[in-house]
Amino acid sequence: MAQLRCPGGLRPGQVGLLVLRRVIMGDIAVLLADLGSGHAMAATVFLECHAMYRAGGPAAMRPVGETEFVAGIAAMSDSGRYGATRVAAGIVGFADLALGDRVEPVLEAHVRAGGGRFRGVRHSAAWDATPIIGNSAVATGPHDMRRPEFRAGLARLTALGLSLDAWVFHPQLADAVELARACPSANIIVGHCGGPLFVLSAVIIVGTNVLSGYVIENS
Repeated sequence: MAQLRCPGGLRPGQVGLLVLRRVIMGDIAVLLADLGSGHAMAATVFLECHAMYRAGGPAAMRPVGETEFVAGIAAMSDSGRYGATRVAAGIVGFADLALGDRVEPVLEAHVRAGGGRFRGVRHSAAWDATPIIGNSAVATGPHDMRRPEFRAGLARLTALGLSLDAWVFHPQLADAVELARACPSANIIVGHCGGPLFVLSAVIIVGTNVLSGYVIENS
């Protein structure tokens, strides 16, 4: 059965951005001080933020540069010289699942680069026709997750034991549920509280109803 989860508390992406900014400035010690200010933080997960991509080579492979960079940060942390918290113990990167079966070598490159830390992919499919909404850079329309090639890419991801972080806006939550039903072996994480576009109770109610219907159906 596919798992559809909405994580709470500190978002991995927030930690990932903090890791990136601190380490670029040479402040991994400051990062760990931040993480240790009132919490027993055993480890962090880095969530892709379109950073340190390779400057050349095939376009599909360029996001592997981010995993290579973050794995270096993780190796620094694993030395123990910066404290007990393990930074970037898990890495979630980007691979274009719309490549279909052709995404497999990209995923395999991430796994190799991650040194045992690579956990999955965030494919941001968030899209809305309203001009003022900032759509995801890789989103091509409102229903990317319905495309056969996307689902073929997800099948390759799942076969490698990796997860999908599904970043969509709340009107697209039904697509995320449909994807989970169509791909029951996939591990799908719905981030950003389901992507509400407006701070309205109606939005929260709609999102809750869509997701709770799936949970009830599969419990």
